[in-house]
Amino acid sequence: MVKPPYLLRHKNIAHISAGKLYIGGRRAFPETKRFVRISDPYQAADAITHGVTQGGGPLEVALMAMIFTRDLIRAGKLERTFATCVGVARSLSAARPTNTTMRRTLDRLLSAYTNLDEAMERVEADVHTILAGFDRLYHRMGRLGATIFEKDCSVLTTCFGEHTLPTASRTPRRLASASPCMSMRHAPTCWAAASPPPAPRRWGSM
Repeated sequence: MVKPPYLLRHKNIAHISAGKLYIGGRRAFPETKRFVRISDPYQAADAITHGVTQGGGPLEVALMAMIFTRDLIRAGKLERTFATCVGVARSLSAARPTNTTMRRTLDRLLSAYTNLDEAMERVEADVHTILAGFDRLYHRMGRLGATIFEKDCSVLTTCFGEHTLPTASRTPRRLASASPCMSMRHAPTCWAAASPPPAPRRWGSM
């Protein structure tokens, strides 16, 4: 797989270390590489609400927050009930109600468990399985993008394309019939380029 840029690597979006959850500070990047330290999963929901992480970040932060919830239950810092997991998931989903992918993914994660013991045992492996599935999807879409974008083209998109477009731009020629050279700059809600976008008919061929 093509290595993603710094901003989109899993450990730079969210990771757990020394009993804390760390969320990559999207608002400070690229001027500063900064992480916000979180002590409980409800703070993670608050960070999502206030835009600490953006684009595909809320989904990954929410998933890591479910592992973090497991850790805090084990440490006796959260109530040892399955309702705790459900409550955390609901708080995370409510933090960004427009992110329906995050809500559906959390619902799917928890629906696989019938009790707390199952969740405690399986949640970490299940989260990483979900993330690996998204990685495969991003790379399939990126490889397709590398075949349809013209060389030196520009792309304007919402945050939904932030994983697939960099993948397309980094895909070697041997993996796609055309390898684009897209000049992109990062904006809070989109990837944008300086030159005009491809003609509408180009998009219609997709």
